[in-house]
Formats: sequence, C-alpha cells, structure tokens
Amino acid sequence: MFWGSYGTLRFLINWLFSGRLKKSGYCQRVHTDDFGEEFEGLALLARAVLGARADAGPVSEDDPELVDEARLVKEALPELPEREYRIMSMRFGFGEFVGSRHTLEEVAESEDITRERVRQIEQITLIRMRKFPGILEKIQELITESSNRSGIEDD
Repeated sequence: MFWGSYGTLRFLINWLFSGRLKKSGYCQRVHTDDFGEEFEGLALLARAVLGARADAGPVSEDDPELVDEARLVKEALPELPEREYRIMSMRFGFGEFVGSRHTLEEVAESEDITRERVRQIEQITLIRMRKFPGILEKIQELITESSNRSGIEDD
C-alpha cells in the first residue's frame, strides 16, 4: 500500500508544502526550532509585537518565555507579504539581515520609499502580527496575568 508508512506520508506532505512555498516566494523562510544567530532579532520583534519595549533589557536564550515568544513570531513570519517581511527583517535584524539592525533611513533608501512610510509599514505589520492565532492567545494570557497581579477580577 502506498500510504503504508509514516515516512512516506511525511515525505508527501513536505513535498507538497515545499512546492507551495517555492511558488509563493517564501522558500527561504522555512522555520526550524533552532534560532541560531537570528534569536536576538526575533526576540526584539517578539517584544515589539507583544507590546514590550524593545530596549527592555538584554535578550537571552536562557529565558524560556522569551524563547517561546520568539518561536511564535518566527512561525508567523511566513504569513507576511514579501515587502513587510523584508522591512521587518531589516529593522529587527533577522533573516538575511541577521545581526544588523537598520535605521528607518537605511530601510527607506533600500526600499525607495520615505522614512515615514517605513514606519507606517512597520506599525501595520506589528498590528497584523498581533492578530495571528498563537500570538493573540499569548497577548490575552499576558493581559490576564497582568490583571491578576494587579487584583482585577475576570468575569
């Protein structure tokens, strides 16, 4: 039987999915659990998406909560349009721009748009990312924890 093994099924799913990624232009953005050098940029983006200040302190892979948040963000990245992904990767320093965070001016020059438009795209992308299912649940969890700490009851 063709579907006899789990390995065969997994191969077919991966084959179909990779073909879809190549057609959409996202094939270089397939994510893995290993962050490598991208962790700092993804962690900074996770803080921005979840509403924390980007300069809230150093990022560390030793912080399990931050690692989970970075993983959520990394899983949402393939859903972004190519231009938004490129702008966010330049601003936060991940993907092909790993380790180098670019200013609004540098991104604007690269994309041939104004600094203000780069800022607008960045803000729109952050709002869009907050609506992704895993991220939205994480935000709701953080709000619940915050309200519990401050003594506000959930009804």
